[in-house]
Amino acid sequence: MQAPVQKRRRPILPIAMVVLVLLLAGGWSVVWFYASREANSRFDIFLADEAARGRDWTCHDRFGGGFPFRVEIGCRAVQGNVADAGGRTYKVTAGRFLLLAQAYEIGKVIAELEGPLDLASGDGDVLLHGDWKSLRASAHARPRRIDQVDVAGSGIAGQAPGLAGFPGQSNDFAADSLELHARIRERHGDTADIDLAASGDGLVFAPEGNSPPPFSVQARALARNAPLQRTADPVALFAGAGGALDIERLKLVQGNSMIHLRGSLALDSQMRPEGDLELAAGGGDLRTPGAEGAFGGILPIMAMALRFAGKPTEIDGEPASAANLAIHNGEVRLGPITLGNVPSLR
Repeated sequence: MQAPVQKRRRPILPIAMVVLVLLLAGGWSVVWFYASREANSRFDIFLADEAARGRDWTCHDRFGGGFPFRVEIGCRAVQGNVADAGGRTYKVTAGRFLLLAQAYEIGKVIAELEGPLDLASGDGDVLLHGDWKSLRASAHARPRRIDQVDVAGSGIAGQAPGLAGFPGQSNDFAADSLELHARIRERHGDTADIDLAASGDGLVFAPEGNSPPPFSVQARALARNAPLQRTADPVALFAGAGGALDIERLKLVQGNSMIHLRGSLALDSQMRPEGDLELAAGGGDLRTPGAEGAFGGILPIMAMALRFAGKPTEIDGEPASAANLAIHNGEVRLGPITLGNVPSLR
C-alpha cells in the first residue's frame, strides 16, 4: 500500500512579515500624505495672512516632496510686493526657498533661503542687495502662532545704497557669521514677553570710501508686551501696547576697543526711543591713534565725554569707564553732555 503524499506547508512567518511590512508601509504613507497636506495648508494660511496685511508673496514653481520621512515645500524663486504703514511699496526678490519638517512633527520646521536677495522701492531704486553662503531658520510653529525662531547665516555680503543717512553710497556690509534668536517667555493675550539674543563675528559696515576693521557683537534682551500680530505698522502697535525693550547686554568689540550697553528703552508719543541706559567704553587707551577709527570714529568722542561724566567700571574684567546715557524728548545726553537727537522710528 502506497503511503499518502504529505503536502508541503508554506512557511507562515515570512508571509506574515511581508504582510506586516506592507501594512506598515501603507499606514505610514497615509501618515505622510496627511502631514504633507497639513503642512501645505499651513503654508497657504501664512501666505493668505500676509496678503491681508499688504504683503503679497509669490512662490514661483512651487514643489513638494520628502517622502517617506520628511515633508518638503519649496519655491524655485520668491517674489514679494510689500507696503508699509506710510503707503510706500517695495519689491523683494530672492532665490530658491525650501521648507522642511519631519512627517511626525510638522510643528518644528526648518527654512532655507538661497540668494541673491534684492530689495527695491516702488520706483525701482535698489535699496539692498545681498548674498550669502548659507542662511537657515528654524521655528516651533502652529497655525497662526509661532513660539520660537532661530536664524543662522554665514558668508554674508552685500550693499545697502538706500540706507537712510548714507544716501548715494554703496554702503558695503558683510558678516562671517550671524545668529538671531527669539523665544516667547510668556503670553498676555495679544502681546507677549519675548527673549531675544544675537551674536555675530566678522561684521563690517563700510560707507563708500571707508574700509574699517571687522567687529563682533553679543546681545541679550527682553521685549516686554510685544504685539504678536503681523502688521504693516509694527512700531505704532508696539508703542500702543506699552512695549519696552530691556537690554541685558549689548557688547561690541572692534580691535582692542569695546562698547557695552544695558538698560531699558520704550517709545514716546512721537515714536522716538526713550529711556535710561548705562554706557561703558574700554579696552586699552582710547586716546591713542589706534582707537580713532573704532566704531566709525565715535569711540574717541565717547571716551572724551566719559572722562568728564564717567566712573570706573569693567567690561568682562577689562577696565572701562561708564556713564548714564539718557534719551528723553528726542535728546541724547551722556551724563551732562548733549550728544544729539534721535529721530522718530516711523
